[in-house]
Amino acid sequence: MNIDPYKVREALLGGSARSFVLENQGKRLLDGTLQPGFRASLMLN
Repeated sequence: MNIDPYKVREALLGGSARSFVLENQGKRLLDGTLQPGFRASLMLN
């Protein structure tokens, strides 16, 4: 069975599983763009 993870994310966003993390971090995870954000760089200084 071949399931498209992007379609699964979209389906979840349409229901009660919708969240900031799923909207933003979920897309970054699927796209493979996992560079640290501002908070991580702030902690390094």
